[in-house]
Order: sequence, then C-alpha cells, then structure tokens
Amino acid sequence: MDSKIRKRKKIKKYSSSGSAGRPTSPSFVINLIKTKVLQYKKRYNTTSWNAFTRLTTHKGFKDLMLEYYKNKTPEQKKYYMERILNNQEVQTQFYKDNIIKDRTGINSLVKTSPKNYIRHKK
Repeated sequence: MDSKIRKRKKIKKYSSSGSAGRPTSPSFVINLIKTKVLQYKKRYNTTSWNAFTRLTTHKGFKDLMLEYYKNKTPEQKKYYMERILNNQEVQTQFYKDNIIKDRTGINSLVKTSPKNYIRHKK
C-alpha cells in the first residue's frame, strides 16, 4: 500500500509561465511616472506626451529607471539605462507600452484627448 502512495509535486509560487505570480514590471515606478505626467500636464498646460518627454529630461528620471530595471543583471541594466535615457524611439515605445497601455479608471486621465492636442502652424 505504501508503494501506491504518490507524493505530489511541489508547485512553485512564482513560475516563469506568466499565468500566476508577481507582475512582470514594477507597477510602483509606472504609477509614479503616471502621477508625474498628470502633474506636468496640469502645471505646464500641455499634452501627456509632451509632459512625458519633459519628465525624461528631469534628473530624477534616471533614478526611476534604475528602480524599474533593478532585477536585471549589471550588464543588462547598463544597456537598458543607456537606451532609455538617450534614445527617443525607446522612450516612445516605453510610453506606449507602459504609460498609456492601461486606460481604465484614474489612468484614463493620463491620455490626452484628441480635442486637446496642441497644434502648431507649419
């Protein structure tokens, strides 16, 4: 009878399968960036995209990105930090994928409505 008793396989709490466990990106940093975008939008009377680009030039943005990439290896961290701080296309992709991705509830305020876009004459 003892030979028929099987031990159950222990399931990992945080698996890499993606279905359960910890969030993949640090939501704290994303929420901080969203809050600062809302503040800059209101303070400078501008669009959310312009507020985000203004935030990327701020000296505290580097610290936020260090917190965002804290789980990376030192080589990866150096590579990602150099790209996010200096490459405009990477900043654009980060904005699209993380800042305006979830537009429900309070996060709907982050995205500027098209009627409020700032248009300049060419």
